[in-house]
Amino acid sequence: MHPDDCLELVTFNQEDIVETSLLPRKQRCWPYSYPLTLPEDLRNQDNQISLTIRNTGGAYGLAVIPIYSQQAVTVLALGIWLLISPAAMACLKPRHAVTAWCVKTAPGVLPLFGLILLLLTQLNATGKMMPWELTTTFLLTSTVSLLLLLNILDNHADGSIRRKPSLIWMMISAGCFLHAANHLFVPAPVSQVVTLLGALAGIWSVVDNRQFCARTKKNGTAVAIAVTAMLSPLIYGYWNYELWRELATATAAVIRGGFALLQMPVNSYVMEASETQELLRLHFVQMVSPDFSLRVASPCSGFEGMCFILFLLSVFLLLDWQTLFSRVRHIWLVFVIAIPYVWLLNIVRIMLIFCYGAFLSRTQGRSIAATEAVDLFHSHVGWIIYLIGFVMFLPLVYRWAKIKQEPKPDCESASR
Repeated sequence: MHPDDCLELVTFNQEDIVETSLLPRKQRCWPYSYPLTLPEDLRNQDNQISLTIRNTGGAYGLAVIPIYSQQAVTVLALGIWLLISPAAMACLKPRHAVTAWCVKTAPGVLPLFGLILLLLTQLNATGKMMPWELTTTFLLTSTVSLLLLLNILDNHADGSIRRKPSLIWMMISAGCFLHAANHLFVPAPVSQVVTLLGALAGIWSVVDNRQFCARTKKNGTAVAIAVTAMLSPLIYGYWNYELWRELATATAAVIRGGFALLQMPVNSYVMEASETQELLRLHFVQMVSPDFSLRVASPCSGFEGMCFILFLLSVFLLLDWQTLFSRVRHIWLVFVIAIPYVWLLNIVRIMLIFCYGAFLSRTQGRSIAATEAVDLFHSHVGWIIYLIGFVMFLPLVYRWAKIKQEPKPDCESASR
């Protein structure tokens, strides 16, 4: 299907599939695909399927791709999980003699099953499923954050957290993942809460959950950083439009000032347009010059990359928490500085793409320039710019932390 195509009605053997019209546009319009489960409706004779597509302009097309059943995907995920984690599975049986490394990595076993299952389910969808895509990303950030937090709590001065295998929590974890994978169209917040519970229950199936919760109260700052890393994809997924609406005017003003410093005749301002299908008031940053014009909407605003950098920053803080960042007062200042830094980095990205489009417009024409500039917004150039900016920012964070860290208490002088 093409950019303005929406699936309005599906008729199979002259019977309407009612669920199609009840789905939100983000699950039945381009670029998202719509799965049809038809085996139970097949007849021995010829079968007929009719698709009604709304298209406001241009040609349209269909790509019909067979997919595997969710039961087959679940069995495949279970097989992969059993193949790659036999050593850690042994940790669930205390009578077996295992290495210290295996004991420490055991809490990551069941959340790993959830990651494999959700990833295979998304790949089997052959396209983008809006709530599912966000849920998979959220499970990834949640699992990484919980395991890093567990590592901090496990290396506490009071000793390691007790390993306490629990069959109940193991069943809850697996049940949460299976429920999320087999109920694809439940509301996105519900699926995300279920997968988070699955990841947390997977860890609690190996460690003492009471001791885990007790130590989180003593490490509030580390917990806050882990929650920041965990929620980073949800910030973009749920508040992208609102954030862009609030920052669009400031973004346009900074872009206009930047081009003025470069002595380029570019005007930048905010436009509004209504999306009647979803009752949204969309905000655009419009940039206009004699050679070229470009409009930036919320999906191309760069907030996805900004949240990705916040996740990476949180991960590095958690990785070196015991050795460095736990002794730094006011560690929250890192995020206070990082947010405007990443915002300015996003403005640089937009200005570079506009300059590239203006150059192509003078040399190859407006139509080619517009196509190339839009392709840049949806290509990997944004990730490259963000990663370069992150690589430049991270060493400054470590240098600042080493200057601001509090010295370790002198044991000898204390004993004297």
